[in-house]
Amino acid sequence: MAEMGLPAAVFMLWMLIVLFKKGFRKLNHPSRLVRASTLGALSAIVAILCHSLSDFNLHIPANAIMFTVLAAIVTAPPPLLNRSAPDPAIGVFRNKRTLMVTVHHEPQNIIPVCKKATVKPNTVTESVAM
Repeated sequence: MAEMGLPAAVFMLWMLIVLFKKGFRKLNHPSRLVRASTLGALSAIVAILCHSLSDFNLHIPANAIMFTVLAAIVTAPPPLLNRSAPDPAIGVFRNKRTLMVTVHHEPQNIIPVCKKATVKPNTVTESVAM
């Protein structure tokens, strides 16, 4: 900052504020993977910035590239959630009107429950197919 003056310091501070705003907004994402990777990247950025207070940490190319990659992880748009795709951790297939739950009896065998619940406004109809 000493080489570029006050305008560069204001610009860098503004970029850090935008980075952390996007990161904190991304921490509300429903996906645990997105939240965990964002929190890890934000923590690493804070560590690099704290180290930069006492040393010229970002003058080392590897550290500067790492800071850039972490900033890219934080500011990247989160993936869209596909509501019709199965969630392997829960075993629930979601659709607009049908809910099918799978039961995991053994680690290798997935047996679907033969019960489908069709959701209509104000009513729930259950049908059993065997």
